[in-house]
Amino acid sequence: MINSMSAKSLTLLLAASVASATASNLRERRAALAEESTVEPSIILDKSIYAESESITATFSVGSPSHPYYSSSEVPSLNLDSNYPQWSIGLFMRDADPQGGTLSPIVSVNFCGALGEKCDANDRSFASYNDMSVTFGSEYSDLMEGRWPLEISSYGTGFDAYILDGKGAAAIGPLEFNIQSEDDEDADAEWVRYPAPKSSSSVKKPSVVDEAANPLLQFHKGTKKVSRRQHNLVAARATANAAKASVEIVDTNEPEEISSESSVQRAVQDTTETAVSSTSTLTSDKDEYEYDDPVTINFSIPESEDVTFYTIGIFMRMAHPQGGALPAIRYLPLCPYGGHECTVTGGFTTGYVTFDHDPSMMPYEGPILGASDGEAQWPLDLTRYGTGYDVYVLDRDGDDVVGPIKYNMKLDE
Repeated sequence: MINSMSAKSLTLLLAASVASATASNLRERRAALAEESTVEPSIILDKSIYAESESITATFSVGSPSHPYYSSSEVPSLNLDSNYPQWSIGLFMRDADPQGGTLSPIVSVNFCGALGEKCDANDRSFASYNDMSVTFGSEYSDLMEGRWPLEISSYGTGFDAYILDGKGAAAIGPLEFNIQSEDDEDADAEWVRYPAPKSSSSVKKPSVVDEAANPLLQFHKGTKKVSRRQHNLVAARATANAAKASVEIVDTNEPEEISSESSVQRAVQDTTETAVSSTSTLTSDKDEYEYDDPVTINFSIPESEDVTFYTIGIFMRMAHPQGGALPAIRYLPLCPYGGHECTVTGGFTTGYVTFDHDPSMMPYEGPILGASDGEAQWPLDLTRYGTGYDVYVLDRDGDDVVGPIKYNMKLDE
């Protein structure tokens, strides 16, 4: 009887111990999940201003899907996916909206690439993608997709960093940073964070940078004259969403073989540019202009199209018209005055427009449209808009018909 009671007591003791351990594990797990859910979605860059060829280190966290950020007005996209292994961090020109994945970044690093051998393609737990770090640099070319370095002669000096979901839609950002010419004086560039920290002690700071938080940079994209260097094509991945399949940028002086994957990610060449669709063409007289040079754009549109309300619009580099939602910086009518200054030949309406500060030198002797109050019509303020531009033919709704062609402006010393 005594032995039987001892056995029962031991069983009850073991059961109580197991229950206690299970409860303790559950409490610890709940505490860990609660702590993980408080991790704020964020991006931190080690500096706010970089030299043109300098490496860029980013630290970031996706945070919990239930974090208040994802239901706030700060989140740049709705209906984000949770396929975290396919998420990435991408660098864009200043104000170049990823447009739900339609616009590819200049350069990006996939989360799985950042994790390396630790990546589990089936791991969709947000907790696995916090406090991550990647470096954009020549020595990490095997991890990057896109173009490196960020050449200010093509992209300007202002850039935005985003965390992108598996479809390429913006999930976190933008965090602004600048690139400066090698000839510029070194700037006091502290680290920056998105969202901006509420206090200097409320966030984890990178260990290699100063302790004081720096507010996000003001909008600035100007650049001095620099020599133009060919970008290193780090990878040739592109999707049909990155540009309309019917539009292809081609080099008219030095033809090169273009694959279907890489044509939309080619660097700007040192030649006159031509945009070609199956029925229309758009060309510029030069690919690079002095600050106050006139810019002439030639066009050819099928005669069957009513071009009465068509315009030619200039946009910041990589800023797509978005179906007419984004207005051009400057634009001019394609064939004003009833179209008598355009020529119809061979089944095409052809002509040109010139953007110039002297209206007498323009086929259309009216104002250049698009300037805001108090802003000069021409030349463009390069410190506001940057030095790289895209040109489109637009229909009456502001949607693109053909384009873009690319050109650069040089800012005087």
